[in-house]
Amino acid sequence: MQRWRSGLLMLATVVVTLLFLSDFLTGRMHFEFENPYTRTRRIVEHKFGLQRETVIEHPGMSELYYRVLQMPRVDRWEPSGVSYRVERFTGRQILETASVPPVMFLPPDQELAFLQALPHHAARRAVITALFSPRKVLTEPGAAEYNEQLTRRERERVRLICAWYDFDRKDYALSQREWWQKHAAAFGVRPDGTPLTRSEERVAQHRP
Repeated sequence: MQRWRSGLLMLATVVVTLLFLSDFLTGRMHFEFENPYTRTRRIVEHKFGLQRETVIEHPGMSELYYRVLQMPRVDRWEPSGVSYRVERFTGRQILETASVPPVMFLPPDQELAFLQALPHHAARRAVITALFSPRKVLTEPGAAEYNEQLTRRERERVRLICAWYDFDRKDYALSQREWWQKHAAAFGVRPDGTPLTRSEERVAQHRP
């Protein structure tokens, strides 16, 4: 009898341990965020009833943003990757559907290479600012349309940088300064880094 009890106790212990390790008893949450300016990653996990937070800096972008460009510290976190929850007792995985800004799909190393190739700091500051702007709260009048326009512009800017990285920077017939003069308006500025007027912005938005 004692042997049966010991066996059942051991089996119950193994079953409970496996359920605990598989998130069945405690559930699980995994959220990924990123600073859209310095590209620092922040991963927040709730597992085994405990919360763990991991911050992963991108040394090159942080160095450029804070030390070289002297930009102010902004503690801003935006959704950047796959976030999900695992429900207790069911094990069902539920994906979070938060909107991810376009800059998060631009590899940080490509962004850094592009920024370093620009002719001056004013252009670098302008590009970083143009790649992400805070969205309006959806309860505000006209917020949905405003946010959609921002996303569309930022997506086009990300496409330009990806095309530069994959193709244009390898075309030695076109200098980086000439490339910037041609495309600066797409980032909302003139080649010297000063903002476009509203009329200039309208022209730039309709330019093919």
